[in-house]
Amino acid sequence: MEERQESFTTKEAAAELGVTPSRIRQMIIDGSLPATKRGRDQFIARADLEAARARQTRPGPRVTTGTGLRRRRKTSETPRSPS
Repeated sequence: MEERQESFTTKEAAAELGVTPSRIRQMIIDGSLPATKRGRDQFIARADLEAARARQTRPGPRVTTGTGLRRRRKTSETPRSPS
């Protein structure tokens, strides 16, 4: 008898990986997470989910340049004349 491979919906896969279902759909679209469409739902095999978990990285610290502050234009400045 053939054993069915356990599969997850996008919502279940998101919970397993600690991301949003939207992120799972993005991963499916960009090809980094294989999925099979059955009806209106997409299913991800356990092996593919484990592979994605193994290569999943967390974002590093945000890098900013300068002070991050922008100067605002003074409202009292005269507007530029149209050319």
